Amino acid sequence: MNPGSNPWQPPTSSPEPPPPRSDTSGIPWEDAQSVPNMIETIKRVLLQPVETFAGALPSFSIGPALVYSLLLGMIGGVIGNLINMAISGGATDLDALPSELRDNPFLQGMLNPGLASLVILPVGLVVGLFISACIQHLFLMMFSGVGRGFDATVRAIAFSSGSVALFQVVPILGPMVGLVWQIVANIIALRELHQTTTGKAAAAVLVPYLLFCCCCLAAAGMAAGAAGAAFSGMK
Repeated sequence: MNPGSNPWQPPTSSPEPPPPRSDTSGIPWEDAQSVPNMIETIKRVLLQPVETFAGALPSFSIGPALVYSLLLGMIGGVIGNLINMAISGGATDLDALPSELRDNPFLQGMLNPGLASLVILPVGLVVGLFISACIQHLFLMMFSGVGRGFDATVRAIAFSSGSVALFQVVPILGPMVGLVWQIVANIIALRELHQTTTGKAAAAVLVPYLLFCCCCLAAAGMAAGAAGAAFSGMK
């Protein structure tokens, strides 16, 4: 006993050590790339997006996210292509070309559904993902909503888009429902991964869509005006 200490005072307990840091992510696919983890990630992103992205590691390699988005995008795109061909009676874009162009080997390769799915689709998926990530990250910076690096934006888009890719196998309604679901999941993913507000995350996702729609309407209006002027000049 230390001199001068109170013998009736209960011994003080030593402070508990802090819990060990977890190196597992809230996104199962980032822990291990397997079919069960892919299925579990789809379920969590679609049904529990807040808990899923809130529990994700702040920084992680974009490799697993890219593979996830590419694999599911390929599966959804190929199956969706086959279903659409079956519904249309096997007609392809080649059938819409004049007969003298149908024998062109280059056009046959570019418009062949199988080749488009296996070659063009994955390139388009990767390029489109990075373009979307650059645009969203730029707008997130404009709205002062960036809390982490560019990899967080890529992961947010990859997991939200990949998880809804299988909606493409449902004709007509599938892509529409998938788009809405993806937008919601994308906003939540940006908010949680960047530790920002819902408003800033929503603005980074929705403003580019609105600008694109405005540009399309303006282009359609200009085209209609030009066509009308040309038709009036023919009279």
